[in-house]
Amino acid sequence: EQLSDGEILELLELSEGANILTLDLEVVRERLLRSAWVREVEIERVLPRTLTLRIAERSPVAVAVLGELYLLAADGTMLDELAPHYNIEKLVLIRGLTDGDGVVPARAALAGRMAAALMERELLAALVSELDVSEGDGSVTVRLREPAVTFLVHSATMVERLERLVPPLDG
Repeated sequence: EQLSDGEILELLELSEGANILTLDLEVVRERLLRSAWVREVEIERVLPRTLTLRIAERSPVAVAVLGELYLLAADGTMLDELAPHYNIEKLVLIRGLTDGDGVVPARAALAGRMAAALMERELLAALVSELDVSEGDGSVTVRLREPAVTFLVHSATMVERLERLVPPLDG
C-alpha cells in the first residue's frame, strides 16, 4: 500500500541476475524490515529463479507532533514525515512523546496503542482531537473536538470512559 515496487526493489539491494539459491533470505528479510512501513515479511524461493515476498505494512493511526509532523503506527513506530497530500482527517494528534533526550519509546508505544483503540471505534475517533502522553505512568490527557473539553485518564480506562461520554453527547 505505502511502499511502491521500486522502493521495495531498492530495499532488497539485489543485483540483476543474483543467484536465488545462494541468497541469504534472512539478510533480505532484514533489509526489508529497515523500512518503518514494513511490519512483517515472508520470503519464499520459487525455483528456478523467483522470490515471492509477502509484506505486511504498518498503517498510521495518529499524527505525532515532534517539531515536524510524523505518522505514527499502532506499535509506536514513527513511519514517515507527514506529506502534504496525506489525508489525516481521521487521525488523532499526539503530543508529549519527547523528553530532553528525544522520543521516549514507552510514550510512543502508549500513544500508538491509544490511537489504535480509538480508530477501532469510529465515533470515539471522531470525538477526540488530541492525546498528550507527557504525564507518563500510563496517564493520557484527552482533548475532545466538541465540546472542547480536556481531561486526564489512565490508558487502561480511556476507551471505557470515552464510551460513557458518547451517549450524553449524542443525545
